[in-house]
Amino acid sequence: MIADFLQNATVNIFKGFGNTFLNGFASDISERNKAHQVGLQFAHFNPITKWSLEKYEIVDKSNGDKYCNDSTKTVRLKCAALFAASWIVQPIGLTLNLLNRIAKIVTFAHLWNPSQEKYNFKARIGEWGKDILLVVSTPLLLVGMIFSALYGATISPYNGRKLYATCERLAYSGGYQFFGADYGGKNLHNYLLAPCFQPDPKAHLGGGELDKSNVW
Repeated sequence: MIADFLQNATVNIFKGFGNTFLNGFASDISERNKAHQVGLQFAHFNPITKWSLEKYEIVDKSNGDKYCNDSTKTVRLKCAALFAASWIVQPIGLTLNLLNRIAKIVTFAHLWNPSQEKYNFKARIGEWGKDILLVVSTPLLLVGMIFSALYGATISPYNGRKLYATCERLAYSGGYQFFGADYGGKNLHNYLLAPCFQPDPKAHLGGGELDKSNVW
């Protein structure tokens, strides 16, 4: 299971890196992919959220986000696996992500890169500045992922899951946040290590079925 977990993450890294330098801008993400994006809110950083079970989903009571209905035991195990894998996989993914961001920053690619959307200088400068902030904050995000996984494995599974997903989403947003992965013939988009930890998840890293609980 862990070997498959790491293998899929490695495939995601290189697929993402190969498709990023001129295609990783938020303005160029297709409408279909935009539907999979989850905006960041202050509630996503709350480490002591209250949860409720509604139908077949675990719901964050602070903002209504819906997560996989996995048991606390399963989430603890997934967080433990993420804690171990994050020391190896995330530094690689984040380094490649940094190289992409830095390349775009120093070449001012945000300003001249062709886009299907109407040219907006102010918005493009904003994206350029956002990439600078994310480059600077990357080490903190790595630490945040590691401690979130540990927090989920030992103290609060659902909150650790949410915090890890938040850090990963922030780290790769506008970089190569989406990775094409083929699960059962369906081209889905997921995050680097924890696609099933995201609100309204679209895939499990291990390829498990989303309509079932406690799968990988």
